[in-house]
Amino acid sequence: MRYLPSNLPLVWVKPDLCAASFFNVPDSVIQFCEVAELMKDYIFVLHTKHPNVLREALYGPPRYYLGGGDYLKNIWLMVDVDDQETADKHVPALLALGEESPGWSVLGVSLRSSGGPVDLRQGLPRKNKISSSQ
Repeated sequence: MRYLPSNLPLVWVKPDLCAASFFNVPDSVIQFCEVAELMKDYIFVLHTKHPNVLREALYGPPRYYLGGGDYLKNIWLMVDVDDQETADKHVPALLALGEESPGWSVLGVSLRSSGGPVDLRQGLPRKNKISSSQ
């Protein structure tokens, strides 16, 4: 019998939706993935200000949770963006995760516009499209 780690910062948004924020701790990302694998009927949203930590924890050396090309369908990967400078760093890092494994259900940006206007199109390659509704 397995149990869920009690030290994970999980917030249940809806009965079938869970959100968590992580800083720069790869082990927490791995624990989060382990919980998501146990609960495949739930959607887990992982927010971070450190997308490179996601890459390291999921795919990179010295340790990794997933092999190249693997993904978990019930995890949405989100990066937090405060201003244009962080957008220019975090959005390409998030897209690199999508290139590592194109199967992720959602790759998204959580915009906290306290640092002024942010143009997400600046960091995107031309093949990606942004749609907005007003």
